[in-house]
Amino acid sequence: MQLNISSEQSRAQSLPPRLYFDDLLGKKEFFTPPQDTVVTVGRGGTFRIGEDDQFLHRELMRFWYEDNTWYMKNVGTKIPVMVRPRTKRVYAGLTMGSGAIYPVPLGGSAVTFSTRERNYEFHFNLVLDKPQFAQPQSTEITGAETMDGNIKMRDEQIELLIALRSRFYDSGADWSDAPSVEELEDKLGWSRKKIETKINHLYKTLEDRGVLRPTKHSSMSKRLILARYAWEHSDYLPENG
Repeated sequence: MQLNISSEQSRAQSLPPRLYFDDLLGKKEFFTPPQDTVVTVGRGGTFRIGEDDQFLHRELMRFWYEDNTWYMKNVGTKIPVMVRPRTKRVYAGLTMGSGAIYPVPLGGSAVTFSTRERNYEFHFNLVLDKPQFAQPQSTEITGAETMDGNIKMRDEQIELLIALRSRFYDSGADWSDAPSVEELEDKLGWSRKKIETKINHLYKTLEDRGVLRPTKHSSMSKRLILARYAWEHSDYLPENG
């Protein structure tokens, strides 16, 4: 059994995640590419905080969307910024000095910093939305050879993608909720070595076909990248899982 997905369709139908901000004082905003590709935070930023604090930079942090990834940078000159996960230990906390650049971490994060006048905290999150897909040219699962330009997937690759997307149906899920390798072992009945081998092989196949483009500064694991790919192409996959 093979699943045929056009690489051109795959690139065209991937929708970017929205970036959500909350100042914890009642102001909450979503920013969505391509309408919003740069968001600044500060006294005079796109998302404004501390407008009456003369010691706060007009722009302390900058977030931007590039190469399918949200990045963040401390553009201030004097104020270090702490970024930490809010819900689970999906990454170690970050201390961002002036000029530091990182990919926006998966899941909800809290940002804290201080000026001579007060302490600050705001939250941000990458929000997972299931995209609306255009109808594929062919969704038939068949053993026939595919046309040039199509991605050929076999049974176990499809099983892996279905398992990787399974947690995203839960309310409030985000990219960090992708199943761990241990959870995949239980769900698929495969060994850890087999799962890691399958992930590496499928990742390389999709990357070689230009579907998974490597991004600078990216620290996202192959497992999470494939989980995101599986979710964004759910309409091409069987319903079970």
